Amino acid sequence: MRLVAVLVIVCSSACAGQGRPPAGPPLKTAAVPALGPAEAVALAPKVRSLRPEPATVTLHVGQIVDFSTLTIIVVDSAGKDRGQLLGYDFSIKPGEAAEAVPRKITGKRPGETDLVIHYPRSAWKSRIDPRAEAKIHIVVKP
Repeated sequence: MRLVAVLVIVCSSACAGQGRPPAGPPLKTAAVPALGPAEAVALAPKVRSLRPEPATVTLHVGQIVDFSTLTIIVVDSAGKDRGQLLGYDFSIKPGEAAEAVPRKITGKRPGETDLVIHYPRSAWKSRIDPRAEAKIHIVVKP
C-alpha cells in the first residue's frame, strides 16, 4: 500500500509542472555563427527576415537590460538560420515606457513598447527594398 501512495505522489508532482514554461532565461536556438560587418554585407542579398530571441523582454522601472542578452538571428530566403547579427540598427519611439541607449534597454515607466531592430543600413546597400526588421516587445512593470 505504501508503494502505491509513493507512486501517486511522484506522478502528481512530476505531472504538475507540465504545460508551464521552464524557469530561468529563455532557451536560445542551436549555435549559429556570429556575423560581423563583412559577413552581414555578403549575406544581405539572401536575407528574408530577422528573428529576435527573446521576442519579449520584461523589466521593472529603473531596471537595465544589456543588448548582450538579445540574440538577433538572420534568416535567409530558404528559411535557414544563417547567423547572429553582432551589429544592427535599433529604435524605440521617444516618450515610450522604455528607452534603448546606449545599447541597453532601460525601464522608464510602467507600460509596453516595441524595440525595433533593423538589418544594418551599411550592410543593406546592395538592396533597394526596405531593410529586414524584427520587433522585441518590451514590458515595463512598476
